[in-house]
Amino acid sequence: MLEAPYMARCSDDKTATRVRPREYALRYPYMQVNRPGMVSWLVFDLDHANALAWDDAGLPAPNLMVRNRKSGHSQLFYAVPSVCTTENARAKPIQYMKAIYAAFA
Repeated sequence: MLEAPYMARCSDDKTATRVRPREYALRYPYMQVNRPGMVSWLVFDLDHANALAWDDAGLPAPNLMVRNRKSGHSQLFYAVPSVCTTENARAKPIQYMKAIYAAFA
């Protein structure tokens, strides 16, 4: 999680209204993982109980998987080389990242 912002948004719910140093933000169930203007993690929400859907689809294993014990829903995190997404960014890396995201979704 070194690519996460030093001062990450986090909270106990989806609002992520608090801003805390990364070391403290890791303790919250909701935390910002990508820095503003950069994408270092592709995150996929699985709103069903099959946390191994990536394996069934023939996709590579995620770098990190977070699973809700109550609902069985999970999030898959894939680390990618950082891609700039600001107005000064190059279009080709963004298009490539979006193509990978679409292929995995």
